[in-house]
Amino acid sequence: MGILNILELEAENQQIILHNEGLFIKAYERSAYLFTKHIKAYKLTKKFYKNVKQEVVYMGFPKNSFSKIENICKEQGFQLNKEKEKQIEIIGIKSFVENEFLSWKLKISLL
Repeated sequence: MGILNILELEAENQQIILHNEGLFIKAYERSAYLFTKHIKAYKLTKKFYKNVKQEVVYMGFPKNSFSKIENICKEQGFQLNKEKEKQIEIIGIKSFVENEFLSWKLKISLL
């Protein structure tokens, strides 16, 4: 899935969408914000994508550590939806505030 499609998904997203990308699972924009806030803090990267003419924040972790993430989700009462081949949704996050997300994004340094 290209960055344009990912950003379209993230535009109104209020849950966490994880993307299977090679050996890693990644979260972008709102999903990265919610993941680091509610699940686990990972290193964040902010990169300017020329094809969409904007800065994008993302984070990732190796697929082989996903079982730990599943356990954290269960402990927090979140549900996992693995119906799509290249995506995993984490459902049950109740608090998304747009202004908090934008403030969080501004604090991340550009790569």
